[in-house]
Amino acid sequence: MMKILLTQLRRIGDVITTTPAVRAIRFVWKDAKIDYLTEPPSDEIFRASPYVDTIITVKRRPSAAEYIRLVKTLRKNRYDVVIDFFCNPTSAYLTWLSGAKCRIGFDIHYRKYFYTHKINKDLFPSHIYAGIHKMALAAHIGVMPNGFEPEFPINAENQREADDFLVSLGVGADDMLVTLGLTTRHGFRQWPLERFAAVADDLISRFNVKILFIYGPGEEDYPRKVQSLMKYTALPEYAHSTISRMRGIFTRTVLHIGCDNGPGNIAKASGIPSVILYSNTRASSWTPPADQMPYENSRKYISLDIELECKNRCLHEKCNDPVCITGISAGAVIKAVEKVLIDRKL
Repeated sequence: MMKILLTQLRRIGDVITTTPAVRAIRFVWKDAKIDYLTEPPSDEIFRASPYVDTIITVKRRPSAAEYIRLVKTLRKNRYDVVIDFFCNPTSAYLTWLSGAKCRIGFDIHYRKYFYTHKINKDLFPSHIYAGIHKMALAAHIGVMPNGFEPEFPINAENQREADDFLVSLGVGADDMLVTLGLTTRHGFRQWPLERFAAVADDLISRFNVKILFIYGPGEEDYPRKVQSLMKYTALPEYAHSTISRMRGIFTRTVLHIGCDNGPGNIAKASGIPSVILYSNTRASSWTPPADQMPYENSRKYISLDIELECKNRCLHEKCNDPVCITGISAGAVIKAVEKVLIDRKL
C-alpha cells in the first residue's frame, strides 16, 4: 500500500489552499494511506475529511523531546512519498528526515537539496492562486486537478455546537446573519475600524441583518471599538472556541466581510459568499479561479484590492501610508455587499 505524507505548517489560509490538492490526490490514490502534518489549529480542517487517514500535529516551537518524537514517528511510518506544500526550512528538513525515497518540493534556495524531485516555482507566478501551486507538486505522482474549490468539512457535533452558540447569542432560525472579520495579524493589512462600523450600520438599517464580529483570543478590543463607533447594536461578545465552531457558524451565515485573514479563508472553504479586502497581497493569490468553478460558485467570492506597482516590491515595514488597504472605501465595500445580497435575492 502506498504511504503518502502531505506537509503544510503554519497558517489556516495556507492549509486551506492545499485542500483541492488533497482531494485530487485521494481521487487518484484511492487505496493509499494519506497522512497530513500541520500545526494546531489547522489540524481541525482535516478532522472530518474523507481524504486524510491520520493527522500529525507539531507545535510551531516544539521542545527538543517533541521534535525527536515527531521525527521518530515520521521514520517509523516509512512513507513512500512526502509532498512538502510549505517548503520553508523547517518543513524541508522534516521532509528529508522522514527518509522517504520520493520527496517533492519547490526548487527554492538550499532547501531544494532536501528533495528528490524539485518543481521550478518560477513557472507559477505569485499572483496565481496558491492552490494551483500546491496542485503542481502533486502532479509528480500522477495527480490532475479536479477543481480548485477549497473545503473544510465538519461533523454533526461541530455543527450542533455552532447552532447552540448562535442561539445563546439570540440568533433565530429566520435571522439573516452577516459576519465581520475585523482583525489581521499584520497592522499594515488592517482596514480602518470606523469603516467596518459604517458597513455594519448600513447592513442593519437596510437589510435588517444581525452582525457577528469574528475575532480570536486577545482581540476583544477590536469588536468593542467597532461597536462604540456604531449607531446600531451588533451581537454580544463571546468566548473564543475552535475554528470548527467558526466553520459551523458560517453554515448559518449569508455573507462574510473581512480582512485577508484566517476567517476569510474559512468562509471561502464554507462555500458562503464573501467580500474580502486585500492589502499588499493580490486577491488572485488567495481566490479560487472563476474559470475552475461552477458559474454559481464563482460569483460568491468578491475580492477588493487596489492594483499598485509597489505590490511587486512591497516594503511594508517601511510603509507609512498603506494605501493598498486604506484606499478601499466603505462605499466600495457596501457596493460589493449589495451585489452579493441582490444576487442571492436577500
